[in-house]
Amino acid sequence: MARLSVACWVLCLAFVAGMFLLPDPYRQLLWVPYTALLVVGVRAWNRTQEQIRREEAGEPGART
Repeated sequence: MARLSVACWVLCLAFVAGMFLLPDPYRQLLWVPYTALLVVGVRAWNRTQEQIRREEAGEPGART
């Protein structure tokens, strides 16, 4: 979980740095991968959290 938090901070800081350092037409293109990675990352994180909840609750169907 700590590695994921560090990775998120690094990617967010890289995005902000790109917004400041790139010229205008390329700056707008940064939103495409940022949005895609954000959607994929949130969905993956939600699946991981749901799996952790199931394992802690001892529900059937939880992977071990």
